[in-house]
Amino acid sequence: ANQQISDLIQALGCGTRSKYRDEALRYYRLIIMTDADVDGAHIASLLITFFYQEMPALVRGGHLYLAVPPLYSIRQGGKVAYARDDAHKDELLRTE
Repeated sequence: ANQQISDLIQALGCGTRSKYRDEALRYYRLIIMTDADVDGAHIASLLITFFYQEMPALVRGGHLYLAVPPLYSIRQGGKVAYARDDAHKDELLRTE
């Protein structure tokens, strides 16, 4: 395994696969936070796949979260709105 994954496993403290122990998990919530672009989405999907394959009980136990940052910040008339994608941006621009 690469060094980052090894460090992640060690930091979580719960082991993997048949050696996974939920009671040894050092953090109740694991929040994946990546950039709001294609590369960030790819990194997030790789991490989710890793957790699903290596620590399925962690996923089933509701410990894994994905933060979805906005892609756009729209400022109009002193108001600020955040849009998660192009369609949401267009909708906000029509209604604001």
